[in-house]
Amino acid sequence: MQERPLDPSLKLLLDALALAPGNAPLRLHVATAMEKAGHHAGALPHYDQLAGDAAHGVDALLGAARCTLALHDADGAFERVNKLLARVPDHALGLLLRARVREKRREHREAKADYERAVSLDPALADTNFWDALLPQARAEEGTAKEGEEKPSDEAVTFADVGGLEDLKERVRMKIIHPFKNPELFKAFKKKTGGGILLYGPPGCGKTFLARAIAGECGAHFNAVGLHEVLDMWIGNSEQKLHAVFDEARRKAPSVLFFDEVDALGLQRAKLNSGAMRGVITQFLAELDGFQGRNERVLVIGATNTPWDLDPAFRRPGRFDQVLFVPPPDTPARALILKLKLTGRPQGAIDTERVAGQTEGWSGADLEHLVESAAEIALAKSIAKGGVEPISAAMVDQARARLRPTTREWFTTARNYAQYANEAGQYDDIVEYMRRHKLDK
Repeated sequence: MQERPLDPSLKLLLDALALAPGNAPLRLHVATAMEKAGHHAGALPHYDQLAGDAAHGVDALLGAARCTLALHDADGAFERVNKLLARVPDHALGLLLRARVREKRREHREAKADYERAVSLDPALADTNFWDALLPQARAEEGTAKEGEEKPSDEAVTFADVGGLEDLKERVRMKIIHPFKNPELFKAFKKKTGGGILLYGPPGCGKTFLARAIAGECGAHFNAVGLHEVLDMWIGNSEQKLHAVFDEARRKAPSVLFFDEVDALGLQRAKLNSGAMRGVITQFLAELDGFQGRNERVLVIGATNTPWDLDPAFRRPGRFDQVLFVPPPDTPARALILKLKLTGRPQGAIDTERVAGQTEGWSGADLEHLVESAAEIALAKSIAKGGVEPISAAMVDQARARLRPTTREWFTTARNYAQYANEAGQYDDIVEYMRRHKLDK
């Protein structure tokens, strides 16, 4: 990792420390200054050297834990912050830091308890963004613990929750789920479990939900990786963060790593305007290769609306070698989506199967928009009437008449690639879908 060059003032401090290495206050000042300047690796040895100091040890342990966490070593940070709290159990900043460390270690219930304790000691430490991100995960873990189950909460989503798409689900079972659930059988045939699959298709068609269902069917931990968790403005940090994500997945195997809009991390290198992303792509490819078989029982799922933008190196066998087209929902799936989106709203007699038959090619997001638009019509009438006016079939038809499926634009673009850039047959599924639904003209 390339760190920023040292500021001249930091060099002066280091020179002064070299002349007085036993000056604990000066060493703490140097460590703090280096940490603030982003030199976490340089600050850490100074903090660690002061960990046993009677006067400065607590501050040093806190700084060391912060730096270690910034370097994506959650276990090292956990060890240091625990030493701090062993000395001062009610150290509010220490409790807040341990909450953040535990959140990185996916110990959400314990992180919630530490956070609540920290804020009760010092209300000024309240961090609503951290709390909003932490609370749903903590509640899910608490619910699992109350039921006495050891399975991850992600298993609540399975193929039973995915309406329709039976052909696709059967392909996923044969190519992914059976190998993942029967590793010994496949090992006998020298077939590895884990690996990578790429889901592609129009936006709003449930690729993320399907990925969660795959994790549930496999009985694996599910980790959706956001771009904000990987990309960093400083050269080398993104690669380090990406490595940390994969390392945690390997530690918690069986696990599923899900990268939405994976083309943002794996854009064709010929299209890059900056050299900074080349290192990220190289690191991503190396992690997918899983040196020395470390990716055993780790399934990596990428999703993209634009598979033609993904660097060809990602399609090499052993990386995203399973490529699955996720089409717009079929008729049974559309009926189920409409029923789910209408549930809990005031409504009259609405034949969701009839509406499903009239919305061929609509994505799940399009159907949700349809229900929202019908609800707005009902709400406007309710306000004018001064009472609740339920959503009627006529309102749904009225909303449908003024909406168009967003998938059409995607298929217009996809048709060009399917017709003129399909030498290796990578878009055969699109060709077949468009032929069956008369979209190839």
